Amino acid sequence: MSLSRRTIGIILIVSLLVVAAGGVAAYRGWSDLQSAPGVHTAEVSQRSVTSTVKGFARARPSVEVAIRSDVSGEITDVYVREGDRVEIGDPLVRLRDDDYEAALQQQRAVVLRARAERAAARADTVRAGQNLRRQQRLFDAGMVPERDVQNARANLEQARARVEAAEAGIAQARALLDRAEEQARQTRIAAPMDGVVTRLNVEVGERVLGTMRVQGTEIMRIGGPEAMEFVVAVPEKEIRQVDLGDRAEILTESFDDRVLEGRVVEVANAARMGEGAIGSASEPEYPVHVRVTSPHRLAARSQPIDIVAESSNAGSGPPVLRPGMSGEVRIAAASIDSVVAVPIGAVTTRNVARLDSAAVAKHGRLQRTPSGRADDLRRVVFVLENEIARMVEVSVGLRSETVAQVSGSLAPGDTVIVGPEAEVARQLAPGSTRSINTHTEAQAY
Repeated sequence: MSLSRRTIGIILIVSLLVVAAGGVAAYRGWSDLQSAPGVHTAEVSQRSVTSTVKGFARARPSVEVAIRSDVSGEITDVYVREGDRVEIGDPLVRLRDDDYEAALQQQRAVVLRARAERAAARADTVRAGQNLRRQQRLFDAGMVPERDVQNARANLEQARARVEAAEAGIAQARALLDRAEEQARQTRIAAPMDGVVTRLNVEVGERVLGTMRVQGTEIMRIGGPEAMEFVVAVPEKEIRQVDLGDRAEILTESFDDRVLEGRVVEVANAARMGEGAIGSASEPEYPVHVRVTSPHRLAARSQPIDIVAESSNAGSGPPVLRPGMSGEVRIAAASIDSVVAVPIGAVTTRNVARLDSAAVAKHGRLQRTPSGRADDLRRVVFVLENEIARMVEVSVGLRSETVAQVSGSLAPGDTVIVGPEAEVARQLAPGSTRSINTHTEAQAY
């Protein structure tokens, strides 16, 4: 049976409409797929998390002694230079001693004079004793009155008193002589310990000050013998995590390809602020001393060199640290095992009060219901399920440089969005459509 032209036209029109509708539907699906931005995701893992406290610090000897002058005078000789190795007793500096030698000779003369006065007093005592015995015999014979005996006895007592006064004068003179000798010796300053001259503050011809009651001029510093440490300023909010014995890593500017190991050996009991602070003075900081435990040497001006060994093992020996070298200290302050963790970039905040309540109810998992306040900030991560971003409120525990411990409706194996940063920080909302651009497995971060 043949169809009429009108029927054939209607069939063609319907067919075209069906094809057009299918094309529109296909385009809309493709357009929706293209409109879903790609994001970087990572797998939630179960791992150990170690909290790291970082800070900038400078190297200094763990033991450093300031050499100061105990007497005043002009420097005539300096026997060392900065960087020299010294041993205990080695001469360091000599001051002009003319005045001190003159005072010493004068005091010796005072001692000699005091001794002569004592000898004279003793001789007077002998004579007074002889006179008393003679007067006593004459009195017994009735030849002199009793008054003469009493006068002779008084003269003997006076002579004995002069002897005691002379003894006291000698003791005083000897004490002053000892002081003069000590001052003369103090014009020659020697090393009190083995070490390296880390700082030299004076030159020949300069004058230094020093008295018994006033702190003398700092002439130099000696550090040693080998151990170095870095003193890092830890902010108040992080100091509670740091404890004695904590391990640390030190990355110095001079040895950027080598990580030095260290230990926390001292934590300040009081904060430093203002001029006494090590870093920024905007908040309280606590100086923490990290001793370098890796093999190292304290820099000295002259080192014994084995040319053959140096050429065959260039760069393989222990590093030579110099006072003032800068470095970044990373203290492994606290650690916890087998916890749910996500990359640090996955954690962000959202004000629940400013989000679509229907979207939050459908695509959000909160630990507590919305408060209704204008500001209801929550710590959240976004879990990607079937290209839908679902907001999950979390509590954050320890943080390392790369990961954070979290607790909430998360489980190992979940997929969280970690980037781009602008997406995580501001643009993601519950129910957002996103496609995976790159994905990181749990063992890869």
